[in-house]
Amino acid sequence: MDECKQRLPLPALMSKLGYGTEYQKASCRSPFRDEKNPSFGIFQHDGNWFFKDHGTDESGDEVTFIEHALGLSNRDAIKKYKELAGCDTPREKSKYLAESWEHPWNECVRRITQKEIDELAEWRGYRPEFCQWLKDSRLIGLKDGLLSMPISIAEINLGKWQFELITGIHQRRKDGSWRIYGGSMEPLVIEGSKTPTQQFIFESQWDAFALIDALGEQRDTRIIITRGASNGGLVIPFNLKLPTTLIMQNDEEKNGKVPAEVWADKVEATLIKAPTRKLYPPKEYKDLNDWIRDIKGDVISELNTWLNSKPETQKKNDKVCWDTALFWNAEKDPDALLGNRWLCKGGSCLWIGGSGIGKSVLSIQAAITWSIQASFFGIEPWKALKSTIIQSENDFGDVAESMQGIVKGMSYEKHIDTIKENVNVYTVNGLYGHLFISRLEQIIEEEETDLIWIDNLLSYLDGEVNSQQDVMAFLNPLRELAIQKGVIIMLMHHTGKPKTDTKSTSNWGANEWAYAGLGSSALTNWARAVMVLVSHSGEDKKYSLYATKRGNRTGLKSFTGEYTTKMPLKHSKYGLCWEEDLEVL
Repeated sequence: MDECKQRLPLPALMSKLGYGTEYQKASCRSPFRDEKNPSFGIFQHDGNWFFKDHGTDESGDEVTFIEHALGLSNRDAIKKYKELAGCDTPREKSKYLAESWEHPWNECVRRITQKEIDELAEWRGYRPEFCQWLKDSRLIGLKDGLLSMPISIAEINLGKWQFELITGIHQRRKDGSWRIYGGSMEPLVIEGSKTPTQQFIFESQWDAFALIDALGEQRDTRIIITRGASNGGLVIPFNLKLPTTLIMQNDEEKNGKVPAEVWADKVEATLIKAPTRKLYPPKEYKDLNDWIRDIKGDVISELNTWLNSKPETQKKNDKVCWDTALFWNAEKDPDALLGNRWLCKGGSCLWIGGSGIGKSVLSIQAAITWSIQASFFGIEPWKALKSTIIQSENDFGDVAESMQGIVKGMSYEKHIDTIKENVNVYTVNGLYGHLFISRLEQIIEEEETDLIWIDNLLSYLDGEVNSQQDVMAFLNPLRELAIQKGVIIMLMHHTGKPKTDTKSTSNWGANEWAYAGLGSSALTNWARAVMVLVSHSGEDKKYSLYATKRGNRTGLKSFTGEYTTKMPLKHSKYGLCWEEDLEVL
């Protein structure tokens, strides 16, 4: 473990897991709980790093932090730590993990001779002086006689403690494929300044190196290299507002998709607040490296003209056609999934409820019910819907009890095969903001789902729930993702602190309940629909489900067949699920 702690000390581990510098302090808010006053901090003692949470009186080292961040057992946390630090032994290593790295990078750099420098210059069309700069900057090396690059070189600065972290080696094989030694794939970041004013993001290191070779190292520019079309979602920019240029490649379409566009979409999903543009090399060239190598005349002038040009844009057909609108049939809308077009593909619903009253059970019950194309208190699905539930608060036992209780209480045992096929539950911890959205996109692509249930907002929001700017920085990319993937976002959220004066809410209508959620009103304004689960104070086990925003389109219907926007509910005595409270009728 000592080697792991040297390679991946707590501050670097926190960055790797998505906990930014705001949590790498002696005093800050806890990354594991919502709190206003700082009670968390990290510190160094006898050369080792530790964290302390004064709010819960919990403390520990890197392994303990992984236990809390990822919800793992001590044994699994140790295994995960070794994997992240590149210290996992062949006996412990899964066949899906990269091979362990045992060669110091400095030695790999020293093995580069003039022969390798000349070969690289001729192969990629770089100047020999630039290839020497790559070696001097420790950006190239030789491992087992093959050209290699560092996975990442990170400078960690914490007051008087400063150290450099190299997480592994990216080696190019003779057949042109790449192999990872140590750690996991991360973007390679090259910075000429600690305060860059712009950033360029590349899929290929060869394109990035070609631009640096031609124009020289730009002191005001950060270079980020993702290394591969599938790694676009790994980009974690240090300044989300920094103007960003994506250097594209002219890829051919494969299986109905253009790899470069898929890469760009994943990158842009992480750049929530960044003004972004795409630049393509001339169409007759595959990539920037090929073009620069072929430029005749003044390379610098031609490249600067290209960099300052306005990117090509495709004409968008976003005008609504009158003829199409007039002949459109609502009853045959291919995008409708629930109710009377209550929710359609690309839509969203905010589900609000008090802490501990059963919101999670309600969401799982709705997902299971719609998975077999059954009515959820009158809300009809247009087909059997596939749901993916992303949750953080409930442990495995809580989730299992809910699944069992709903299947039993609703007598769904005969549908269990369909339910298992159409409902999936993921426990995701330690990811916030754009990192969470990147993970969410991966899950959507894996599951090909219809409904995404996020339980709950506070578990994944990167910022303050009262801040409209922080809330919308999270919600807008969610909406774009929903539209792009054709899914509906079901977002679970808490109410605020219970009101002591019950009379203040006794005459509330749908509009007032729609804004019952904790924090900014932007939440309700953003959502296409809003459902609110209310526990009535002073009444034993009395609850109501309010269909507020777009409530008349839900199809919510009582046992007597009357349509309503307020459904009385109670906890079922037959299982861990909800049922209509017929005593209120």
